[in-house]
Amino acid sequence: MKKNPTFADQVPVFLGYVAIAAEFPDLPDVYVTTPGTHDLDIQATNAGDFEAWRSALNLSPDGVKIVFFQGSRWLAVRGVWRGLSVNLTTHGVDIPAEPEDVAPVGLPSEWVAAVSA
Repeated sequence: MKKNPTFADQVPVFLGYVAIAAEFPDLPDVYVTTPGTHDLDIQATNAGDFEAWRSALNLSPDGVKIVFFQGSRWLAVRGVWRGLSVNLTTHGVDIPAEPEDVAPVGLPSEWVAAVSA
């Protein structure tokens, strides 16, 4: 990746997003960010929408993690769809509380550093 990528460098992500819309027009609405030139972060509104997106993009069900961090709980899965790195999450899931002494699971180290700062 370039040191200082430009907006135009994100064209592969935008084309991927358009391809998803064309191939899966009935997927539920989500919040999307494009943090890199080949990255697509997707935040679903609820667990049902998360599963619809996970299934459509063929992200492994075995890769789904339940994340417990600072009183919050969410589902997360990472994978690749047509060359794009996809990070799919949903927050506010109804999962029993995790003990305080359990470390966060399933988080990339850069996420842990960002929320711990």
